[in-house]
Amino acid sequence: MPNCMKMGFNIGQYVEINTNQKGADHMNKTDVITKVSQKSEIAADICEKVIKAFEDQAGDALIGKFKGDKNNRADMLAGITEKTGLALEDCEKVLTAFEEVFGTGLSDKLRFFK
Repeated sequence: MPNCMKMGFNIGQYVEINTNQKGADHMNKTDVITKVSQKSEIAADICEKVIKAFEDQAGDALIGKFKGDKNNRADMLAGITEKTGLALEDCEKVLTAFEEVFGTGLSDKLRFFK
């Protein structure tokens, strides 16, 4: 796929909340990894690997969705497991925790979801 068609995804641009206000709540990537590690009860370095693998796949999955491909969570997990070399169960725990942390961060940023 040409580089101009490749879509990147980075959690940092979606979970940061009110960073322009001093003392405001915000989450950087390290905070997200820490929260995911706490929720999943899996070491932060492993969580970081899984989240990085997710970021690497998310853009391609989104482009595939626009093209009509039927990507699903199982395909995403299989790709993450293959890329990281980690157990499927661990990747699933981390991805589930990440979805919760990401969802909370996004809904806090877009307050109308509350």
